Amino acid sequence: MSNPKFDRRVNTIAITRRSRGYRQRIIPILTWALAIAAFLTLNSRQTGIRFAIGLVEINEVSVSPLGDGILRSLRVDLFDTIKQGDIVAMMDDTLVVAELAIEEAQLGQIRAELDVERKRLENDIEQSAVDQLDNLRRYQLNEEQARLEYLEISVDVEADQIKLERLKIQMERHELLVSEDIGDISTYDDVRLRYEELEQELKANQVTLQLAKQNAEESTQRRIERQAQSSEPTRNTLLYLEPHLQELKVQEARRQEIQQQRLTLVLRAPISGQIAKLYYSPGETVLSGTPMLTIQSTTSTRVMAYIDEQSAARIKTGAPVQLRSVGRPDRVATAKVLRAGTSLQEIPSRIWSTPIFAEYGFPILIGEVPENAFLPGETVTVRFEVSGN
Repeated sequence: MSNPKFDRRVNTIAITRRSRGYRQRIIPILTWALAIAAFLTLNSRQTGIRFAIGLVEINEVSVSPLGDGILRSLRVDLFDTIKQGDIVAMMDDTLVVAELAIEEAQLGQIRAELDVERKRLENDIEQSAVDQLDNLRRYQLNEEQARLEYLEISVDVEADQIKLERLKIQMERHELLVSEDIGDISTYDDVRLRYEELEQELKANQVTLQLAKQNAEESTQRRIERQAQSSEPTRNTLLYLEPHLQELKVQEARRQEIQQQRLTLVLRAPISGQIAKLYYSPGETVLSGTPMLTIQSTTSTRVMAYIDEQSAARIKTGAPVQLRSVGRPDRVATAKVLRAGTSLQEIPSRIWSTPIFAEYGFPILIGEVPENAFLPGETVTVRFEVSGN
């Protein structure tokens, strides 16, 4: 018959011996495992692979008028794809058209004054034939006549240029109406034909103007040569033409100024991309420098990522990185570190790990991302290597 107390003591001794054997075998294994983990941890702090989160850069450009005015028309709509140089909007040109009309009237006044001078010159030429003036005076009259012809043709060319500008404005207006299916195509064709005819006429007049200028210069040279042979004192007989010449220069400068002003009314896309935002509608007043619309580039070659303090101190410029789209994991690309920021910044909230607590990191700019690899604003993970220094 067995003794219960004796049996329990025997079992306790056996269990104690077995547990002591387990400890002797397990403790060395745990010690080695902890040592290896500590080594790997220390080594990873010196050199190794790091991961960060980043956003593909969004390149946006705003289009603003150079002067205050009324938005006459928008050539684009939201999310339209456009190319650099495309017309996106046009400001009202009523004032420009009025200024061109004033310039045309002033040129008409100059033309009338030159007509008076021409009649006076013709009388002088007739009188010279009767009085049989000396050869020097005849050279002076020839020069005077050549200069006057040059001025008259200059006025005609300037007037044609102003008319051409006004026709161009009308043609652009009708073209816009036709493109919106609210204009008459025959009216547009009529204005366009008048514009093309006047443009050809202007080119011919510009050639004539160059010939007149050359003739005036040659007449002046002949008069100078004849005057050098004369011993009699002479006077400048062309002084009366100087005021008209100066008026013509003023009108030409003013026309060029109006032309530049008209060009600023046509707003063009500075970059290729997509219309991201529209802030105004036709008929609204837009102040100078106020964004009217925003164009967003459809491609981007840079990424802004954020890393921890320890990694920021050891990342090198030019280091290769691997980018992977978070939403499209199959999209992978390689790039390079361009520059690293030196101050801690708040990470954009959309890539926080938790939506409650703000997160901070050191920014690094990554470039040389292949075009069309990622969409602007897309979230990507960045795999990079840090040095041991």
